Amino acid sequence: MKTTLFRTAGLIAVLGILFSSSANIKLAPSKNHTMFGVGLCVDQIPVSMASLTIPLSYYAYERQFAEPTNLLRGGLEIGAFGFYGVLPIPEIGTNFYIGGEDRTFQAKIGCNGFYDLFVGGHGGLAIKTGLLVNNRFDFDIMVVPPGLSTDSRRSYQEALGLETKEKADAYYAAHGYHVKTPYFGLLVGLRF
Repeated sequence: MKTTLFRTAGLIAVLGILFSSSANIKLAPSKNHTMFGVGLCVDQIPVSMASLTIPLSYYAYERQFAEPTNLLRGGLEIGAFGFYGVLPIPEIGTNFYIGGEDRTFQAKIGCNGFYDLFVGGHGGLAIKTGLLVNNRFDFDIMVVPPGLSTDSRRSYQEALGLETKEKADAYYAAHGYHVKTPYFGLLVGLRF
């Protein structure tokens, strides 16, 4: 109960800052955007029940194919997720928006394809939904559902030195996979 109360109070404080009339933080409408964000990759929602929490970052460029003030519009995004904050995993995807960029709130839904070229060869499709506030602040929930991804050819924990090869091999022998799906991404970002 206390945890929920503190989280709610924190959310109210953040929203109060975001909607403060003393600062003009709204981004002008544009067809091109650069996005940067941070978040968590988790194996379960709510996060407090997750047995796996990994820091994520992302950087992307988006080009929209409609006028920024149109009520419905779509765009193409290309960028990279930073697994453990820094390990680059290239991604390309589409985003669809409801609400023009001149509005305070815009809903977003998208699909991104990604593939790890550097460590384990894990790839797949991520489905995401989110909310864009003042055309500047981006809040996304992403899911990689079962059946829409490939397993990694090696353990990320072992590749990054967080567990021994023996432990990674034992996990694979017991479960039959290195990457369990579904998993989720919770992201907070800025658009420029």
